[in-house]
Amino acid sequence: AQGKANRSPARVEYDRTYNRLKQRKVRGKIGVDEWNAAVAQATQVLEQAERGELTDDEMRERFREF
Repeated sequence: AQGKANRSPARVEYDRTYNRLKQRKVRGKIGVDEWNAAVAQATQVLEQAERGELTDDEMRERFREF
């Protein structure tokens, strides 16, 4: 539980996006290839946000696009 409490805002948004994408894959709304591509892009956004290349608003907007 403590590890979850120490997550950065970028990690929180990434986790939400990842779970949303995973549920779409499980329900059959997106295919495995599409899911893999989206998760790879989300990981890039997370890395950019953690490096400070994106503001919090820019990061959230990019995660909403998934």
